[in-house]
Amino acid sequence: FPSHDTRRDIVCIQGVSKLFHEFASNIKENRIHIGIKELDEALDMLIGRVYIFAGSPGSGKTSILFQMFENLCKQMVRSIFFTFDMSVQDCYQKIIQREFNLTAKQVYEEYAIPERREQFVKTITEKYGHIIFVNSSGMTIEMMKDRITQAEKQFGEIKVVAVDYMTLA
Repeated sequence: FPSHDTRRDIVCIQGVSKLFHEFASNIKENRIHIGIKELDEALDMLIGRVYIFAGSPGSGKTSILFQMFENLCKQMVRSIFFTFDMSVQDCYQKIIQREFNLTAKQVYEEYAIPERREQFVKTITEKYGHIIFVNSSGMTIEMMKDRITQAEKQFGEIKVVAVDYMTLA
């Protein structure tokens, strides 16, 4: 038998040791700084770990995600965002509201002005250009893994996976 299986989901202790060595040797690349000082200090977030931000509706979970995405994009970290709670159009609207300090009504009024719309698109693309959005409901974990694989083939390595709404099939 080989010292460890070539598949990464079945590994003997020597294989685990090798995987840990690879991870620890590249700890700077495997550490995620989300740009929220208190969370960066408290969590010391690493790739491959699961972090859950839970709270009641309207408590700011999605706002924290958008702040995190903006900061990850500054670091050129590609992320994928599974949004089961709201449409991608709603996400885009909320990002515009966040970036330009507008109400929902103001977003739509100003979006009708071509120059303003161009400003919205340019700013959002520059600040959030490394986020891939998945807008689908009723997904299983396997379906999510498949979407991540598809996205990596199309856009490159994904280091952060975020899920807004944890009712998975």
